[in-house]
Amino acid sequence: DSETAPPYIRSSLRASAVFETMERVSEATAEYDRLYNETYQRLGVGEQQQQIEMSDEDELEESIHDLMYGNMAEADLLSELTAQLGRMRYAVEGQDASTASETRAKLRAIGRHLPANREVTKLIAAASRNNPVASELSQLYLERAYCLYREDYLRLKKIDADIEALQNQE
Repeated sequence: DSETAPPYIRSSLRASAVFETMERVSEATAEYDRLYNETYQRLGVGEQQQQIEMSDEDELEESIHDLMYGNMAEADLLSELTAQLGRMRYAVEGQDASTASETRAKLRAIGRHLPANREVTKLIAAASRNNPVASELSQLYLERAYCLYREDYLRLKKIDADIEALQNQE
């Protein structure tokens, strides 16, 4: 009985329930994918249309990212944004397209859970470029997001001016 078990066992029981639920969701997704593809084939929808759609793997990855970031506080999201930005810059400068693409997806997911005025899409665009200004520009967008979070509007004004000056250099 989980009610009479010590707390460390009860928490592991809850964790195992989460993993069981995730496994069931994964199985249901696979079954849905199979049925969807069968129906697609039966209806004779062209391959070109199938190529246009996002792959099921990408959709699943996007859902996982949204689930992971959806329950985080803004401070935690900004910390994760910082970590992923560093990873992105490393991938771009090292010309690792696979890691850059994966990290870009994570950054977009984080951005969906932050207020729009944090301008995460501009941060991603800057971080995706491989030029001397891009690194500094992406760092300024990150600092800008933190300033808005901390409501440091004096510093924000300076950062916005720096961003504008850098954009004029590109």
